[in-house]
Parts: sequence; structure tokens; C-alpha cells
Amino acid sequence: MIKIELLSETNFCLESLDSYNRKQNVNKVYRRIDGEYVLVECKYTENWDLSQKRSVAKQISSDDYITYIALENDTVVGFIGLLKKLNGPYMILDMMQVSSEFRGQGVGRRLFELGKAEAIKAGAQALYISACSSEETIAFYRAMGSGLASIPIKDLAEKEPYDLQMICPVIDCDRYSEMKLTENMIRWAECKLGSTEYAGWCLAFIEDALEISNHIEIVGGDSAKESCEMYKDALRGGVPERGAFVFYECLCQSENGPVNWGHCGVSFGDGRVIHAWDVVRIDDYLAIEKLTTLTGDHPKYLGWVALERVLNQKPGV
Repeated sequence: MIKIELLSETNFCLESLDSYNRKQNVNKVYRRIDGEYVLVECKYTENWDLSQKRSVAKQISSDDYITYIALENDTVVGFIGLLKKLNGPYMILDMMQVSSEFRGQGVGRRLFELGKAEAIKAGAQALYISACSSEETIAFYRAMGSGLASIPIKDLAEKEPYDLQMICPVIDCDRYSEMKLTENMIRWAECKLGSTEYAGWCLAFIEDALEISNHIEIVGGDSAKESCEMYKDALRGGVPERGAFVFYECLCQSENGPVNWGHCGVSFGDGRVIHAWDVVRIDDYLAIEKLTTLTGDHPKYLGWVALERVLNQKPGV
């Protein structure tokens, strides 16, 4: 009977994969043609020599990984290796293998479900997979609920250009849709770093980031202060979550003297906020309080509002 255990020093060593059978005969692969992925004939065999097996064993047993192993009579017949450090909202499923003679017996499904459980535990919103393009591999990940990533992780996509970049949500559909809106918004905002286009227009910057990148419209105020007032029922303190609108009290210079129009930005979820000041820039959410306005004043942190609340704002409320 195959058992699955969390990799540890008591059940795994650098020689544990020496008898592992990586062999996979590939007949068809997916290739991107005219913007669509199609199956094309491409025959080859994937396998590992001893040095590759030892290298993989060293990698998945390092402190960077959470690894589960499938054991048959204490022999490793499968494993899943997850990177502990999240990449934005994703936990990276870096490696997943089932020994040739044990495929089709549900081992892969059991390992994958443990991967999803670890992603949930870590606070991730989805598993991210740079998947081998073989027909069988993609069929498995699709059967597990994975789909193509709308915004691939650039480094992974460039490292393996023939892989299909896939994600498997580990949260409900509504939350996953919100996650996609968040990532689109943040990537759009990052493209504006250093720009003076939004100098003095902090609210316009974060609203454009959300609306333009996702082709939607939201309801907001005429200033950061007014928008903060609209969302005040959901205003929270502490480190803002990823995608949150972050608000500050802030005196700005007007023709009639100093006016509290407020200030705002979008949170990365790790304490950093991207916002439009003199240029679009990134600062720690509390370090923003040290910036100086034209009136000689400094912003005062008020709190943050989850993106869900912003999306649910009704006109005239």
C-alpha cells in the first residue's frame, strides 16, 4: 500500500531517488500557434540519470521546499515539491513526479491535493505550475482543476519557454476572480513607476490601475478623502492586504490654501504601497507618513480597504 508522508530526515536522503523511474514516453506536446495552444506530434523520452536524481533529491530536501513523498515499502515512488516562499498570491508547485510503474493509480491526485492544502495553509490563492507541455501532463493538471495563467510569472515562463504556465485556484471562484483583478491592477501600476503623469492625482492613479487593466468601472469619490469616507465602514488598520486601497489624511495645496484631499495607494501585501506622489513610486505604508507635501505637512495613515469592498460600492451610497 502506498503511503504519503512529509519529507523528513528520517524518510529521505540524497540516495532516495536512485531507483526512481522517471521515464516518460512523449508522443504529442502543446505548442502555441497563432495565439492558441494545439497538440503537435513530437516524440521523445524523458528520463533522469543518477546525477540528475541526486540533484533533484538535494533540491526537494532543501529548506526552501515543502515536499511530500509517496512511499511503497519505504521506496519513493512519487513526490511533490512546493516552494515555501510565495510569489505574490501563488505557491509555486516546482516539481511533481510519479514513478512510471505507479502512474494511473491515483498517487498524483493525492499528492496534488496535499499541495493545494499547503497553499491554503500558507495563505496562497492558487498553485502556480510551469507545466511540461506533454499531452499527458497537461491532461492531468486540467483534471485537477488547473487552467492557463492569464498573467504568467515572467521568470518562470522565460526559463522554460515550452512549458505551459498554469494556475489552480485553491479558493472559491469569486475570490479567484478578485485575485485576477488584483494582479492585473498591480502589474499595470508597476508599469507606471517613475511616471509624472499622475503627480497630484493619487486617486485617479489607483482607480485607473484597477479599471483600465480589467476593463471595468468602479464607484469612488472625487478625492482620496471622499473615497475613504465612502468605504469607512470597512476601513482596517495594520499591514494592508494585497490589492487593498490604502488611505491617508493629507493636506494638499490648492488655490485657496491647504485642503485635506487625502492620499491613497495600492498595497502589495508585504507592507509596500505603490502610489502617485511627485512620481509613481513604492514606499513602505508607514514610511509614506514621512513624505512632505507642498504645505510642509506629512500624510497620516488612516487604514486600508479590501478590494472586495471597493468593487461592491454602489452608486449614490
